[in-house]
Amino acid sequence: MPVMAYVGILLDILSRSIGTTSVSTNTKAMKHTSGMSLPSSGEVSKFDTGAVRDTMRGKGYPSLIPTCALMAIAKRFEDGANKYGRDNWKKGIPLSRYCDATNRHLWAFRDGCTKEDHAGAVLWNIACWMQTKKMIDDGELPKSLDDL
Repeated sequence: MPVMAYVGILLDILSRSIGTTSVSTNTKAMKHTSGMSLPSSGEVSKFDTGAVRDTMRGKGYPSLIPTCALMAIAKRFEDGANKYGRDNWKKGIPLSRYCDATNRHLWAFRDGCTKEDHAGAVLWNIACWMQTKKMIDDGELPKSLDDL
């Protein structure tokens, strides 16, 4: 079964556990009082209270991300900004550097090394690796940085 099928099943289970149901609607956009249209996926979640809202399917669940992970990566970005300058990494670093650093920090974390926040470093390197790859693919950074 493809990964996205598992994700769909998990989303269904989660929506049932928090008391919502997804229902189909023919409306592709709901009118806002300013005349602007609110985007609609075509499905809404109906809550036990009677309130409805556009479905969360496919939008991610940021509320499920452990806050300790968010704090670790935020601290890592702060430390990097203080040491190298804000957004230094956005200037372009070869993907192999992120791959190598991710693995080194993962191994150190696995081995119980506490000299630095290795888990935060893993998260930071993965996040920057993903964003750098996207920036390369979007033509914002040179293709030569994709050296994997």
